[in-house]
Amino acid sequence: MKELEGASTDLHFLSDALEGADFVVSILAEQLPSELILVWLHDPEKRELVLVRQKGGKHDRLLARMPDRTGLAQAAIASKKALVISDAQRDPRAVDARWKAFGVDPKSIAVAPAIGGGKTLGLIEIVNPTGGGRYGMVEGNALTYVGKELAEFLGIQGVVLDPERIRATANKAAR
Repeated sequence: MKELEGASTDLHFLSDALEGADFVVSILAEQLPSELILVWLHDPEKRELVLVRQKGGKHDRLLARMPDRTGLAQAAIASKKALVISDAQRDPRAVDARWKAFGVDPKSIAVAPAIGGGKTLGLIEIVNPTGGGRYGMVEGNALTYVGKELAEFLGIQGVVLDPERIRATANKAAR
């Protein structure tokens, strides 16, 4: 957690929401390595989450959208903290066709909202810890912390939903 606290202060020196999303992916890949890491930004007009960054999975789903009032997203947003499903194969909340679209079979999932000023600004999801195992309270607390830091950053910088800009910066970040 100390590593996350130190690194997340660097988030506030970045220039926009997409750089912030890249930073979140990189810090999570280092501190909570997972088969799939997703960063979604919220489109309040459509009440949807837009996938702006993805690391892992077999299929690229950049710019995918999902309603903010369904499944794990709704539960995490309502609780205002990370939702951890340590055994996704036994938890009906984890059953979601979108995992197949990403090409992953979830065994353990952690989802944290980015909520600032009472508004949903984004969502972070991690699926299947690299090397096996399950997510637990420690990972949930860490993800909650990252979600809060991202929300604070997005509250200042704003959310970017322009598809061309998302694609262009995602391609640049992948290089």
